[in-house]
Amino acid sequence: AGGNIATVLCLRACANYDIPMPKAQLLLYPVTDITQRTRSETEISKLDLVLTSEHINVLKTLYCNGPEDFALPAVSPLLAGDVSRMPHSIVVTAGFDVLRDQGVAYANKLKAAGVDVIHRHYDSFVHGFANIGIIKEVQAAMLEICADLQHALSITADDPVAN
Repeated sequence: AGGNIATVLCLRACANYDIPMPKAQLLLYPVTDITQRTRSETEISKLDLVLTSEHINVLKTLYCNGPEDFALPAVSPLLAGDVSRMPHSIVVTAGFDVLRDQGVAYANKLKAAGVDVIHRHYDSFVHGFANIGIIKEVQAAMLEICADLQHALSITADDPVAN
């Protein structure tokens, strides 16, 4: 839920000029649209890895009052209208993650709106890989992601990619 909450807060800052916009958002395997099942959700759920469709269905009931909330941008930010004012965005997806297609679609939506986006995709990783720091490939990925975030936070208003 962390990536979803982070991007929803940025959407709220876009809509309300009284809320300061963060310089960047780091979205690790974010939930961005709970209105439909994606191909990755269908395929990866069958593998019964870290996160499955069953888990998502339980989380939907905990996160929302009911199905009528599923299409709200505050729940499914991929369905938000204008995202052009979003901050520099780092979107991280994993190949063996039911949320993979949602993250890819959101990164593409942000890019299409002119937002500066870095999309890091780790094809052989599972959902939650950032918590498995004992694996050298995960360590390398996290260093790469942290460098992306450090760069995003160093951008000033005078830089051409600043929002």
